[in-house]
Amino acid sequence: HTGSRHAYVRLRKKTHCGTEFDLELFLYLVVSLVDSFLSLIILAMLVRSIMSWFMMDGESKIYIFLCTITEPFIYPIRALFERMNWFQGMPIDVSFFCTAILLLLVQTAISFIPWG
Repeated sequence: HTGSRHAYVRLRKKTHCGTEFDLELFLYLVVSLVDSFLSLIILAMLVRSIMSWFMMDGESKIYIFLCTITEPFIYPIRALFERMNWFQGMPIDVSFFCTAILLLLVQTAISFIPWG
């Protein structure tokens, strides 16, 4: 009885030029790239936050670069909090920490994608 056995089926498709396209491998590579990208953004956010504690001015080229690559992730949360009038007047940037938590949650969620 083979009902209890699960045959492993690879998701392969023939392309228009006759070669095989391994969809599972492609999805694995995409998820791995997204995971690595999120790790870099989270690391950049961590370095940015540490640098902000010790810098008197924001003129460091490294700090400006970190702001440039992290702000597109932080800004939507910051704008939402400002629109909703949440966390205004706080001594820390709550939107920064909420963004980091959201990115970590997304990274954790994609790590649970089953492969074969």
